Amino acid sequence: MIKWIIGILVVVLLGMSFFYYNTFNSKEIEINAVDKDMQNVHASIYKQMKAQGMSVEKYGDMVIEALKVSMTGRYGANGSQAAMQWIKEQNPNIDSKMFQKLQQIIEAGYNKFEAIQRKKIDMTATYEKVATNLPGVIFAKAMGFPRKPFEELGRIITSKETKHDFASGELSDPDMFSK
Repeated sequence: MIKWIIGILVVVLLGMSFFYYNTFNSKEIEINAVDKDMQNVHASIYKQMKAQGMSVEKYGDMVIEALKVSMTGRYGANGSQAAMQWIKEQNPNIDSKMFQKLQQIIEAGYNKFEAIQRKKIDMTATYEKVATNLPGVIFAKAMGFPRKPFEELGRIITSKETKHDFASGELSDPDMFSK
């Protein structure tokens, strides 16, 4: 009878060991995959913002050059020498739609990046709960999990302003027009 009880306990412990090993291993693989996805999304957002920003800048440069050519052609190299002129100006303007599109790209990119970071935070929290609560903690310690500290597994990208605000306990006012 004792042999049966010991046998059943061994089978249960082995089964739990396999279950927890697979759970811990899967969680780390998933978190690492999300981390790579975060890098991919970040690179994509950066490239899109950079390309759109360059388009807006080039368009602005073209409008300024067109104004210069227009003025030089209309008034000559030295400008108008007349004492009085009656001209209705029709200068090109910079279309605000280009700036709106850039703003939309930036906002959509940040929203996408925030969503993937939330996913990583949730996955890391779930893994940490399983690995630090009973009976998972026993198996985690015995099998060497987590392989990296949870702080490192759950690392996200933030800003120095956010870090400062959390350290100081005060919300700083954003300077929307700083360079």
